[in-house]
Amino acid sequence: MEIEKSLYPDERSELELSYSGAIDPQICYLDISPERYDEQEQDELFACYGKKFVFTGKAFTLLTPEALWYPVSKPVTELMNPYVNTSEYTDYTLTVVPAQGNTVVSQGELTVSGDTSYFTNNRKLQGITLISGQFYRDSFRLAGNPLLFEFYGTKKSMLGSAWGDYLQALEWSLKRTSTVLQWMSPGGKYPFDKLAFVEVPVSFYAFERSWKEKNDYVHPEMQLYREWRGVVPSEFRRRMKKVKTKEEKSEEWFQKYILSEEYMSRVQKHDVPELSVKEILFNSKQERDRMWSEKLFSAWPDNKYSIRPLLMTCGTLITSDEVPVIHRMITIMQRQAEEREMALSDKLSYHWEGVKFLMHHSLWDALHMDSASFCMESVIYLKALQLQRYILTQVAWTDFSAFMDHFLKEHPFQEVSLDYFLDVFQARFNWDLREYIPQWLHERGVPKLLVRNFHMRRIQTENSEKRFVHFKVWNPTGVDAIVSLEAWESARKKIIDQHYLIEAGCAKEVNYYLMQPSSDFLRVRLNTNLSQNLPGEYENAMESCNLSRWDEGCFDCDTSLFCPSENEIIVDDEDEGFKVIKGKSFFFTRKWEGYQRHLLSPTSWSPVFNYDINSYGEFVRGFHCKGAGGKQADVEWNARIPRSGTYEMYIYVGMFLNDWVQPLHRYTFLL
Repeated sequence: MEIEKSLYPDERSELELSYSGAIDPQICYLDISPERYDEQEQDELFACYGKKFVFTGKAFTLLTPEALWYPVSKPVTELMNPYVNTSEYTDYTLTVVPAQGNTVVSQGELTVSGDTSYFTNNRKLQGITLISGQFYRDSFRLAGNPLLFEFYGTKKSMLGSAWGDYLQALEWSLKRTSTVLQWMSPGGKYPFDKLAFVEVPVSFYAFERSWKEKNDYVHPEMQLYREWRGVVPSEFRRRMKKVKTKEEKSEEWFQKYILSEEYMSRVQKHDVPELSVKEILFNSKQERDRMWSEKLFSAWPDNKYSIRPLLMTCGTLITSDEVPVIHRMITIMQRQAEEREMALSDKLSYHWEGVKFLMHHSLWDALHMDSASFCMESVIYLKALQLQRYILTQVAWTDFSAFMDHFLKEHPFQEVSLDYFLDVFQARFNWDLREYIPQWLHERGVPKLLVRNFHMRRIQTENSEKRFVHFKVWNPTGVDAIVSLEAWESARKKIIDQHYLIEAGCAKEVNYYLMQPSSDFLRVRLNTNLSQNLPGEYENAMESCNLSRWDEGCFDCDTSLFCPSENEIIVDDEDEGFKVIKGKSFFFTRKWEGYQRHLLSPTSWSPVFNYDINSYGEFVRGFHCKGAGGKQADVEWNARIPRSGTYEMYIYVGMFLNDWVQPLHRYTFLL
């Protein structure tokens, strides 16, 4: 409905709506395809419980924002383009008269007067959830910690009976949970006053969508777990039933065998119906795998109860009509802040579909093309990374990170426009990003870079020993590129974080001096970021070369330095002179299109790459490989020799098997 009323700045107006009727569950998940909507899914016990999105009975009521059970000014999903942000912050108060004997759960502070429950929120939220049922309630607050843990279930004394006489085990688990919550929250502070675990029917279902950070099992201040999935691991209960001797009841034994990290890690690996509190909140293995793979907006891990996606998206909401995915990008940049200290492996290859799309299209195209949905997550990630690295070419990471932390703390649970954010950024760094935003938004094409002489040397001075890092890079394309020089003194201690803008058609020579590290471990990496280079990283190269200068800085250099030697003729597997001569096969072979991450013994000649293998190549450092047996085929190199003379012939064979055995090759040379 449209309301024709104008408001002056800071003017408030009240509108009272009276409405009635039943909740139609078909309003939920309109963006899900009919095939996926109707598909029956099995749990770990191979049982199908159906899919119910709302419950409206007197015995039990469950309404999430997806059901549109209260008036909103924006739809839950923009059907034409789900990636367009439709969130907003609102002041919510809720008054509920539940069925007799029911307990009501929702966000905010609860007060009860007679048969009426009132919920008042002291912060704005993007939506609220209502649950009403015949629950038993347990609560727990750690000493010196204001965070309140609440447990709502259908079993009496759910916590006490489960943990028995060992309530210290519950306290220990909640302490770890509280610590993890602080670590996962932006700014290192959990933004809410409580966390409620609420048992819901096993038939309740929430779809996971790539365009949305969280699912409906997780909401502000609450997490929903399906019945029969208790908050205490069954392995713990079985173990405690076997405790009989005095020795086993001692504090030392309890700490060693029950509360130890080793034991808890074993419990987490068991496929049991119950989940511990810590597992509900944060499955460390699955989260670690997701961070390594960097599939930020693909399907979430198997732990659908993880609260982390919620914590990463609550707080400040940056909005823009022109760039409707800007808040998602800011979230990625914030998550990058967590991983800055980590020496992660190559990420670009996981988003290669996005790279191929951006070779011919822009971010603006992706936001307005239905055909871009298959790679939208990758496009968003790559363009967010590009914007972040562009900022870091002129702003130190520590300064930018401090600015972002301060900005988010200054605007908690608020909506701010991208223009306002850019104004604050300009006031802090005296740099107007608006000059770059149109290029970043509309630019088509992805650069590819030639890298030479990336190496590190030890240099002894009068007082200390330094490390000298050098590389040359040429951008022969018509699109600007950014390269990043990074180094770690340990797996989590970053000591170099430099970023260089390589403009279209330019070549640069970079010299960087590094003080002697405090440990023997030193990992140096050159990252080509958003580029057509595959893999996108060069690590710890130790080439020897003649240097024209030893002073520190980034300098122009001659592009002739990147030309191949006149006395060498190289045929790479990317060149026209290389081809696979197909043979007949009685075996099924999978067709691979383009380079894939390292495969184990493909049945036919396949183009693959692996960042751990020093493969040859200018832009794509890949190779063709084939396992024994399978499809019989030969590979062929053809080289045109322009000048007469005597030539030595070599064939480069990469060492990529775990147990290296020199294979038997047959070579035929034809002149």
